[in-house]
Amino acid sequence: MGPKLSPKKFWAAIRNFIRRPDTHNLQDTSTINIPIPSTPRTPQDIAVAALPPHELILLSFGHQFGAPRRLDLQRGESPFTASTGSGSGSGSGSSTAQLPGVHIMYDVRSMANVPRRIKQTYNGTSKTLQQILFADPKAREIYSATLQSITEYIVLTVNSEQYKDDQRLLIFVGVGCELGRHRGVAVVDRLAVDLQDAFSTSTPRWNVQVVHRDLWRGSTNDGTRKRRKGAG
Repeated sequence: MGPKLSPKKFWAAIRNFIRRPDTHNLQDTSTINIPIPSTPRTPQDIAVAALPPHELILLSFGHQFGAPRRLDLQRGESPFTASTGSGSGSGSGSSTAQLPGVHIMYDVRSMANVPRRIKQTYNGTSKTLQQILFADPKAREIYSATLQSITEYIVLTVNSEQYKDDQRLLIFVGVGCELGRHRGVAVVDRLAVDLQDAFSTSTPRWNVQVVHRDLWRGSTNDGTRKRRKGAG
């Protein structure tokens, strides 16, 4: 260990070093932000993130035309699809064609209907109709309870002992009103937005799909509705 320098000699040595001709490329790094690497993800984390998304099918329908059948869990019509290693085409619930029914069903006919002139001009996909429908406190209360119930069902399914990391979930939700053109459609459209947002950060991802079974069925003025459905 070299001799201990006094503070005066120490700073003199520093000044002499800085004046050396080979120090002209020295840089001040005190303001450089050096990123700290995040905790490395495990191979399992990477594999789960790469899996295809779960599927959530939201179906609106009219009770006048018949409610979709309830899927019977005892017959293997569960939300669990085949594992990804077995191929997406095998196993119960691997396609919408194999599961035409619903796992859970909601009846929104207790919501107050919109005025007749609004119903004749718009269907449930219209922002105008949705704003009028959900302006009613009871309608908002029914909607909030429905959203919470679906969310809890999904969380319980994912956390069940049956669920495996390599399985994809395929969940069908039915929402019915009288004709399947107004209240049920409006509720499903709003649910699609809120549920997609609620599970946007989950891994694997969720793919939310919307099906309006009876949107144009039994209508006497389909042309008008088709032209005005998105107005407002």
